[in-house]
Amino acid sequence: MNQNFCIITITKNNLDGLQRTAKSIQLQTIQDFEWIVIDAASTDGTTDFLKTSQADWTSEPDHGLYDAMNKGLEKASGTYIIFMNAGDTFADVDILELITDQLETNPDFLYGDALESNENGDVRYKPARPYTKSVRGMFTHHQSMIYKREAVGDLRYDTQYKLAADYDFTMRFLKKAERITYCPFPICIFESGGVSQQNAGLSRAEEMDIKTKLNLCSPFIARTIAILQAASLAFKSKSPRLYWFLKSRTAR
Repeated sequence: MNQNFCIITITKNNLDGLQRTAKSIQLQTIQDFEWIVIDAASTDGTTDFLKTSQADWTSEPDHGLYDAMNKGLEKASGTYIIFMNAGDTFADVDILELITDQLETNPDFLYGDALESNENGDVRYKPARPYTKSVRGMFTHHQSMIYKREAVGDLRYDTQYKLAADYDFTMRFLKKAERITYCPFPICIFESGGVSQQNAGLSRAEEMDIKTKLNLCSPFIARTIAILQAASLAFKSKSPRLYWFLKSRTAR
């Protein structure tokens, strides 16, 4: 019998992060899930840890993050898919239970708010934007998105993109999703400082390409959005307290 959730974790030489993610999963108040770990042939003791875990895991070389995520999709059998990569955690112990309460309408896609941690251990609340504003970019963290596996079908991440394939995947998925539900609570604690944030310029360039290819907006609007994103990132870097104060006041 298929389980309600499939949690897919991608990792490479991040044993500490993987262990935090595993603990967060193990503490969930409902255990109606399968946990799939796709490891990129780590050499830091990850496989020894996975041998003692509840995960259905694979450890082998891959062609990057999104290739690994596609491998996870191929293995998934749960009804709803959540990507929770090594270092990311659920926002609380009852998140899967809260999500389950939102499944009565049989949604194809659910999304919620997020918490974001930094290198100092500070955690900030990051409210999601409405998915209808997705032309502006990812409207919440990927770890706060839940996809119905049946609706995903044969859709996969486009590995030509190095940083924004999750945006491309989500935009293509939303084109065919019929029932979408917003969860009014934070789903994940996102560990900031990842590859996409370290290479924000490339991420914006890929997003511009995706927006024009999928006819989400004109090239001019895509470039304008990219400029505004760069300005927002600079503002966040120079005035983080004011940035997060304004972010916390963001209305849905």
